[in-house]
Amino acid sequence: RNAPNRKLYFTIDKLFICLSTSVVIVVGIAGNISVLLIIKRTQSLQTAQNYLLANLAAADVTSLLFCSFTLVPLFKVLPDGAVGTVLCMFFVGFNVPLTATVVSVFTLTILAIERYNAVVRPLQKVQLTRETVRYAIIGTWMASAVLNTPLFVYTNYKFKTAACRQTYGAHAELTHIIFYIIFVFTFPFVVISFCYSKLVKALYHRSVVTPNSNIPEKELVRQRRQLLKMSLTVTLVFGACVLPASIVTALRYFRLVSQTVRALGLLLLFISSVVNPFIYAFHSQNYRCAFKALLKCK
Repeated sequence: RNAPNRKLYFTIDKLFICLSTSVVIVVGIAGNISVLLIIKRTQSLQTAQNYLLANLAAADVTSLLFCSFTLVPLFKVLPDGAVGTVLCMFFVGFNVPLTATVVSVFTLTILAIERYNAVVRPLQKVQLTRETVRYAIIGTWMASAVLNTPLFVYTNYKFKTAACRQTYGAHAELTHIIFYIIFVFTFPFVVISFCYSKLVKALYHRSVVTPNSNIPEKELVRQRRQLLKMSLTVTLVFGACVLPASIVTALRYFRLVSQTVRALGLLLLFISSVVNPFIYAFHSQNYRCAFKALLKCK
């Protein structure tokens, strides 16, 4: 077969997209890998909450790493047939980054529930621990994989246009979008909003019931407020980046947005994967010290 009737060459636009995206990816991957190393090396940070933050960092690394592969079609036509389709499914398409993003949503939801149980209902027997949090982490990846299976199954490579496309019908696409809106945006938003509203009320408007602890009550409340601010900031920043992408996804079904607008929405989605390490360093002295130790700074 003849190759697609188009020329692939470097232009100023492509070069700008490649360079700017590369900077975002490199900074994001370096920052999130640092978070993983810090939690692994620092005994005091090996808690259920920080393991959830580690899962968030792992999802961000996965999203950014596979996002780099999506630049390939800008400069290279993929092979026709099954090879091109497989490359679209797992590398060149946005399937893996979107799957990792859904993992981030689920992780932030579990993080809000964990904070709610630890502060508002500390005497409850069902609490996430270092031993049990692994099951919650595995569950985020399994649930995301199930929810995103249609993306992989119905991805195909259109050789004539040299582009990755979803080939499911209009009804199936609408059904999948509705599932996304319910389980990725609406339900997590409701749960997170409920948990953090109760947390704010508990920490700022009334005394908190605490289990037996060697830490003075004022210091314990201060630590919990600090953790709340950090967790809430991560969630708000992520939501501010995800909301435009979700609106674009919904409008795309009705053909109301251009490819440029869709690209900007996806760019916001992946920028959210970069900022979390900076939030940790800003809000937590423990993370700042650990970052300095990792960089061998005195």
